Amino acid sequence: MNPLVPAFLDGVFVSVLALGFVLTIVAFVSLMMTRGLSSLLVILWSVAIFAVPFLGSGAWFAVRSRVYSKNRSHRTASVSQ
Repeated sequence: MNPLVPAFLDGVFVSVLALGFVLTIVAFVSLMMTRGLSSLLVILWSVAIFAVPFLGSGAWFAVRSRVYSKNRSHRTASVSQ
């Protein structure tokens, strides 16, 4: 085996790291674009997303749909009145 050619597991490791980086950035941008969250919640979610990239990002994407649908239904109700 040539030491200059990366092994298969090196490629897998780099791919997992790149995926974690992308998920972290996308989750953070999504968090910053979400309206209606208090400053404390934004700080706590930011810490969770950056401290534990896969779990924090996954949890944010799971909770985001609930927050977004709640904010959206609240906005449409206030517009229709």
